[in-house]
Amino acid sequence: MSFLPSKFFVVAHRGASAYEPENTLRAIAKAVDLGAPVVEVDVRRCKSGELVIFHDEDLSRLFNINTKLSDLTLQELRKYKVGGIAEIPTLNEVLEFVKGKVKLFIEVKEKGIEGSVVSMVRDSGLLDDVAIISFYHDVIVNVKNLEPKAHVGLITSHPYLNIHNLIKYGVEILLPRHNLVTGRLVKEVRSRGIKIIPWVVNDVALAIKLRNLGVDGIASDKPDIINEMGKII
Repeated sequence: MSFLPSKFFVVAHRGASAYEPENTLRAIAKAVDLGAPVVEVDVRRCKSGELVIFHDEDLSRLFNINTKLSDLTLQELRKYKVGGIAEIPTLNEVLEFVKGKVKLFIEVKEKGIEGSVVSMVRDSGLLDDVAIISFYHDVIVNVKNLEPKAHVGLITSHPYLNIHNLIKYGVEILLPRHNLVTGRLVKEVRSRGIKIIPWVVNDVALAIKLRNLGVDGIASDKPDIINEMGKII
């Protein structure tokens, strides 16, 4: 996992989503400006086949429209602006944008698209700069079968983890919900060479607590949270 920082770091969750519209090039650019070493984005497939950067299954939360993303073409999606100002980007656009700027975590939000994600990452020449992550165990397994050199991470909100399965699946990064993190879990995971990065942490006191437990980093909507941690410590 040499492509990730060796010291405690922040993953910009959906970009610097506390300051710019989530999962957009604006949010990624802001994260870079704030010094985030890693940016996380979400990927889904739209009706016309393109992989687009979008978290939700439908457009209700961001646009108050009760329509599934999978029912809209890319051309139709381009009509909507996140936060009223930012276009929904494609995965290819994001891969091109991050080159030479920042490492990337790509969360696969739906099964069956991981093959396309692997191909795009490989074709972009960014295999060493990207981790493909998901809640779905079988997505992680498929990614490693398709590209053994791919970095993969498992996201979880489940309180009971089988550490042996993480090794079997080839997991290099564990991303648990922050309230699941204990000193024992950190010790067990890190002793097996797996990095642990809890989500989503926007509170400075909580970030300090987790760092003191020994996590490798945190996912946050506020990439500048490390600066705030430094002021307190």
